[in-house]
Amino acid sequence: MHQQTQIFILSFGLFLFLPKLSYSQTNSISLELAGSGIFYSINYERSFLEREKFTLATRIGFTGFPIYEPREAVFFLPLGLEARLGPKPHQLSLGLGASIMYITERVFAVRAVPSISYRYQPIDKKMFYKISYAPFLPVLVDTNLPYLWGGITIGRDF
Repeated sequence: MHQQTQIFILSFGLFLFLPKLSYSQTNSISLELAGSGIFYSINYERSFLEREKFTLATRIGFTGFPIYEPREAVFFLPLGLEARLGPKPHQLSLGLGASIMYITERVFAVRAVPSISYRYQPIDKKMFYKISYAPFLPVLVDTNLPYLWGGITIGRDF
């Protein structure tokens, strides 16, 4: 089995099975500008352990955009695990994630994306806002340079 396939299966398995350890669950959808999808990403998040001052959640996202070459595109699959600390409305969010990148027929790369964020979600409201520092660190990629990066997120619980 290819290493890329193993990474995908492990990541997807983490995303599917961790939520079953749940005490309380909240689903969210969000749009992140910049962040782990480079320009943007659309994300689904599932909280699987929620307490008054602590929450654990998993996240999966998608991004895609054309590049200069004819018939070529770049796709990102951001995956992550996030711990939110503190009571709402103001929370510190610490995350461990990966961004899997695929350029049509040419390049496959994985970068680790740890994050530290400020999350604002008014009490008893569904909308939330987040600003993050999320550097890209080389894992399975042909460069050793980290990218200092960040993002802004707007989302909604459901």
